[in-house]
Amino acid sequence: MSSVIFLVDHSAGKVAKATAELATFAKSIGESVAVVFASNPAEIITQLSTFPIDKVITVSGDWDKNGPAVIADGLAQIIASKKPSAVLITSSASGKEIAGRVAVKTGSGIITDAIGVDKDLITTQSVFGGSTTVHASVTTGTPIITLRANSIEPVATTSSAVAEEFAITLSDSSK
Repeated sequence: MSSVIFLVDHSAGKVAKATAELATFAKSIGESVAVVFASNPAEIITQLSTFPIDKVITVSGDWDKNGPAVIADGLAQIIASKKPSAVLITSSASGKEIAGRVAVKTGSGIITDAIGVDKDLITTQSVFGGSTTVHASVTTGTPIITLRANSIEPVATTSSAVAEEFAITLSDSSK
């Protein structure tokens, strides 16, 4: 089964509802792997227990202070190591910045503002104010896909995800 990594969206110690949606999309494609960048990942992991998650990768550090560039650098390292079939990120301002930076660092294609993604990694986007539906897929590298919030009803489940700490080496250019 192929793994799909998704970035856990959280702020002030609270996991965003959009994270449950990303977990649901990831699980519908393959093995659902959450990635948590936080100073205290344990507090975030406890909130993920009702999401359909198979594994959790945690990266400890003061990520909120360092911003999207450093998170993108760390996520690119995880992608290089784990070789997922896709990466899902919330389609927020910071999520799109992280996704764009990760796409450049990994030489991958990116699709933003998707409202759906299927098992074959074909995305659905609603464009021109919802008057047109577009289906697209990434043909280069690992697909980096940002998904709009409220695009799917999150599936609640009991998760027994296994957590794994990942060591990140930051380059001088991302500090």
